[in-house]
Amino acid sequence: MVWVRPGKLPAKVMVAPNSPRARAQQRTAPAAMPGLSVPAAAAFVEAVGGQVKPKFGWTDVARFSVLGVPAVNFGPGDPHLAHKQEEHVPLAQIESVERELRAWLEA
Repeated sequence: MVWVRPGKLPAKVMVAPNSPRARAQQRTAPAAMPGLSVPAAAAFVEAVGGQVKPKFGWTDVARFSVLGVPAVNFGPGDPHLAHKQEEHVPLAQIESVERELRAWLEA
């Protein structure tokens, strides 16, 4: 998931993770369409050299989408292994993601 730089996040998104509003969003947020038409999300994907692929399964991006906040899933690992016994992430992927995020945040 993309975290927006300080000062760039609309106030309406500031929802405590365990608040009643957040729990309601978790129960009712529909699947999210990619927000890549939003300049901030498209700029992030371009900055990290990301290759856009579908994410199968529900993520918090759906909650952000309901609030009108552009978000994308981003991170290392094989999504087909997520939450399974054989789930693992090679260290090189973690280091690569760290470099990409730092470069974007420091730009």
